[in-house]
Amino acid sequence: IGIPEEKQDKIFTRFYQVDGSSTRKYGGTGIGLSIAQDIMRLHGASIVFTSKPGEGTSFRFILPLSVKHRRTEEDISDGLPLPTETHLLIELVTQDRAMSNQIRSLLLSEGMDVIHAAFPAMAVQLANKYSPDCILVDSEAGPMGSMVLEDILSDPSASNFPVVLLSNDDDLSEKYSTQLAAYIKRSFRKSTLLSGIHYALSRGVSSEGRLGNKVLCVDDDPEIVRFITRCLESEGLETDQCSTGEDAIIKLRSMEYWLVLLDIAMPGIDGWETCRRIKQESALAGLHVYFVTAKPIEKNISRVHGCGADGYLLKPFKPEELVAIIDGYEWRQSGTIGRHHTTAIEAVDAFGDDVPGEDPNPV
Repeated sequence: IGIPEEKQDKIFTRFYQVDGSSTRKYGGTGIGLSIAQDIMRLHGASIVFTSKPGEGTSFRFILPLSVKHRRTEEDISDGLPLPTETHLLIELVTQDRAMSNQIRSLLLSEGMDVIHAAFPAMAVQLANKYSPDCILVDSEAGPMGSMVLEDILSDPSASNFPVVLLSNDDDLSEKYSTQLAAYIKRSFRKSTLLSGIHYALSRGVSSEGRLGNKVLCVDDDPEIVRFITRCLESEGLETDQCSTGEDAIIKLRSMEYWLVLLDIAMPGIDGWETCRRIKQESALAGLHVYFVTAKPIEKNISRVHGCGADGYLLKPFKPEELVAIIDGYEWRQSGTIGRHHTTAIEAVDAFGDDVPGEDPNPV
């Protein structure tokens, strides 16, 4: 019968039912899809679906011939609307029980699944078994932290998974910068953690260097456009702007840009669709798309990943947070510290300040 859009991000949650009332028409306990997804994870795959209320739902999966032979969502869709996978699987490596409980609670509340490894020796074994979307490694400062990270990164199969470092040791992050997908300070906030995970997932997006030297700001709010332009031009960056997704795609085809700062709520096609169309154009491979929005995007992190976006920044934001995005890409592409001595991790760590509704106290 189809699943309402606002409930599609919950259907793989154990014991969840779309109609949870005592007078519901359909029986069951709400664990079937959760179990099925777990089984697919054990085979290194996942279930995706398309659904339209009133018409029906199609669930699909592909079992890979081997772990290295992973099929893309385009292989699965066969020309149908882009499938949705509602749950990301995160592996957490930590011996800190309190930290484990807090991170698990945060991620589960956002519709993600979590597996926990207390020791590095267990981490790669679990990763090979369950194929997580990324591995989050909690590491203390000093020699002991270096040993933990080295044990994981030295395993050849660890390169199959994006690794995110959770630590306060900047020297450690710099030492392993070429092997890390992201770095998050231990004094993180909820939005910081979610942004860091997405930053790691976006590492798999095709990147072939800069197409051009300009940054394109796409927003129908002229005040935001002026603010972003001032921030970036003060850093010596050349900028351009437009107010609709259609205009953005036309401008980008000139091949003069390397980064797009894209609002989601716009007239005409919205940011989601604009990003999807940009990422589908092979000539624009390597172009980075970053959402800059006031929407509570943490609830749609799977959708961010699904449309191919490279990350997001929540409004309101500070100039240094915007500049940190630029430096973060320099860190990720070169494996070195950017011109403002800001790593990709600090770019992530900036997200979450001054966001309405956020708990000001760090985890």
